[in-house]
Amino acid sequence: MDMTKLTQKHNELVEHLEEVGYSPGYLHIIERTVAYLLENSDSEGWGSYKDAYESYCRVTPSRYMRENTCMALGVIREFVLHDRYPDGTRSRSLFRHSAADDLAPGFREIVDRYSSAELARGKKDRTVRSEAGEGAVFFKAMQNRGRVSLDEITEEDVLSFFLGDGGPCRSAGYAATVRRVLVTAAPDCDTRTRILSFVPNIRDGRKNVQYLTDGEVRAVKSVVEDPHSELSLRDRAVVLLLVHYGLRRSDIAALRLESIDWAESAVRIVQRKTGEPLELPLLPVVGNAIFDYVARERGTSDLPWVFLPRTTVKHECGPGFVTAAANRALTLAGLRQEPGDRRGTHIFRHHFATALMSAGVARPIISKAMGHANPKSTNAYLSADLAHLRECALSVERFPVPEEVFNRAV
Repeated sequence: MDMTKLTQKHNELVEHLEEVGYSPGYLHIIERTVAYLLENSDSEGWGSYKDAYESYCRVTPSRYMRENTCMALGVIREFVLHDRYPDGTRSRSLFRHSAADDLAPGFREIVDRYSSAELARGKKDRTVRSEAGEGAVFFKAMQNRGRVSLDEITEEDVLSFFLGDGGPCRSAGYAATVRRVLVTAAPDCDTRTRILSFVPNIRDGRKNVQYLTDGEVRAVKSVVEDPHSELSLRDRAVVLLLVHYGLRRSDIAALRLESIDWAESAVRIVQRKTGEPLELPLLPVVGNAIFDYVARERGTSDLPWVFLPRTTVKHECGPGFVTAAANRALTLAGLRQEPGDRRGTHIFRHHFATALMSAGVARPIISKAMGHANPKSTNAYLSADLAHLRECALSVERFPVPEEVFNRAV
């Protein structure tokens, strides 16, 4: 392990944490761990931060101390290797492991080449990580079957990954991702073409999903509007943003004060997922809820975000608080309490889309209101558009059914 950067810049890490409001206890853990690394790295000869952690565990019986040191080592590693500061959300795990970590050099090179090419094209980092991860899982499966290069992969290997025991066990989207990784990053055209011919054409099907009924939406609104409910002002504003705009939770978490144009009654954001701008009308019920939160609960702060965490750390809230607010509202409304019931934030986005469809709003307008970069993304929400699906139903009058079919005891 090279301690040069940590030796020269560990003060920058501590000063940043102090500046953004991390607690003295947290700072003490980081400083203690930095000191441990600098004092013992030469004598111990560690090859990685995991080696340092294992060495620390051998001399420290306290589970609490070990857990804190593991957290601190993860923070330090991200700072030293990737220039990343902690942002108050979940710490990056010291022991985070992925399929790409176990790939043979040839396969790992393909995955890395794909990531570099897609990032250079301007694709979002999160999307690239997801797609590269799917490609890595495919190559890891090939490797588990004894293949360590593209030349060794057979049709049976590929089909076993996608079809399993006779039926599709991977989606059409997964197959498309593997094809894209191969086309973009596999160096040998002939070998690449051969493997592409093995990837099966999987039907792009969608299953029916639970959706919010109009009665459920009324129940949620009733809880939000009840001044005696247990929802905080922040929760009320968040839930109304979900109900009336169907915003993604990441966009609600990142909503800035400057995004609210009170004079023009508009909400203007740049979406986290797509990077595309989105403008929506500021409905009075939503504007009033945001104003109440900012004026009565948010407190005085020069931070730019509308919603602030209930801690002293000076950063935007992670998106998890949006999910928590949605689930609290559903619980207080007595909705979706059974195991397997669909909850969370996306169900509100689904309702927003289907409500517009049921009202006869044109699909291009719905796509624009939802901030979809690709209009085809709206197709996923058609499965719950019952008003229009009923119009497609066929009458059974031309196909008489014997009466005993309906009278037969089950």
